[in-house]
Amino acid sequence: MAVAHRHDETTCRRLKTGEIISREAGREPPPPAPGGTLLEMDGARGEVELRQLVKMADGRWNPAKGVWRHPQAQARGPGLLHRIVGI
Repeated sequence: MAVAHRHDETTCRRLKTGEIISREAGREPPPPAPGGTLLEMDGARGEVELRQLVKMADGRWNPAKGVWRHPQAQARGPGLLHRIVGI
């Protein structure tokens, strides 16, 4: 059961609502990234040019690791190969 609190502006009342979960189902993992394997690429937050290159190729920033996740098939551009830190 999930509980939420709301405030009704018109009547100035605080309401508590409940939600009951009647069924739970598993979830399939997301499809693989386009281009196959994702590479992890080192990059500082301030590197605007690198960020633009990676984002144009559907890359995503992973703040927990401080790396860009980037499709392997598109990581062959100039200046990118030496930045690969993991697969």
